[in-house]
Amino acid sequence: MAEVFETVASAAALAELCVKSIFKVKKLWDEVKGPFLQRIEAMINRQRHVTSEPTSQSIQAYGNVARRLESLAASLKQQMNCARKEKRTLKKLKSMLEKDLIQSYRVRPHHCLANVPFL
Repeated sequence: MAEVFETVASAAALAELCVKSIFKVKKLWDEVKGPFLQRIEAMINRQRHVTSEPTSQSIQAYGNVARRLESLAASLKQQMNCARKEKRTLKKLKSMLEKDLIQSYRVRPHHCLANVPFL
């Protein structure tokens, strides 16, 4: 009977120690959480400020232009691959791509670059 009582007392002491430790960790976290969150918010605000600068806007614009030109190149490649599968000669490829479609492909890079702010 004494051994059971000792085991129960040990378990109760261990549980009390765990509860005290949890409360202490929570108290320490509450003390640290405020300055930590303030630092994170300050970093986010700095990043927002950086993205509003003209340099980063230019970088974003160039990224958009690059994506547009890549899609244009992929579209042309797809058109050429389809044409090569059906008709193998360059003459047939030119007749397959209509004149206005070719003209629109010539204009698209200029249109992409027209929207880029230059520093």
